[in-house]
Amino acid sequence: MLEQLTKLQESAPEQYALWLAKVAKACFTGYAKLNQPVLNRLRNGDALSDLKSSRVPLTKTLDALESVLASPTFEALSAAMRAIENSREARLHSREAWNDMATALERCSSSGRSPAEELGRVRDRLRHSGRRPVTRVVSRTTLIKGLEYDHVIISDLDRLNDHCNLYVALTRARKTITLIGSSSQITVKETKRGPSET
Repeated sequence: MLEQLTKLQESAPEQYALWLAKVAKACFTGYAKLNQPVLNRLRNGDALSDLKSSRVPLTKTLDALESVLASPTFEALSAAMRAIENSREARLHSREAWNDMATALERCSSSGRSPAEELGRVRDRLRHSGRRPVTRVVSRTTLIKGLEYDHVIISDLDRLNDHCNLYVALTRARKTITLIGSSSQITVKETKRGPSET
């Protein structure tokens, strides 16, 4: 997030829409049609209206990008980010990063601080108040390490043969755990460690 906002700060305002398109491609899945011709037009500051007919599922996203082209400000960027998320034209997988960047841009337009400074303030608030509880999470063990959930379902247990990942998966549940696999037994292998981890 900080790296992305630092790139934004170093960019000319005419490049804000290009920045937003690249960040959207990094945070969402389903933006294959947000491809090189679109990025080239954004880089050159050209309108996207004639591309909308060939990219029908992305019309709201393209509208949001054009709004940033027309008004390249942090406030317009934040509004465009919210519009892209609300359009549901692609699936947002980096929700926290996306929302924290949008909030930082929203706040820096009124506070006079840089996006990177505002991001630090947003992240500090998160550290002090904690994350909002999520009703359902589908994730790999590396992304949920250290977190707990009331109910955990481990699917495809046969593929989870690394003892460290299995331990993490089995210890996330506070109340119930459900294991789904094709066999009632699994073979667990010792985790291979690099030279610095011995």
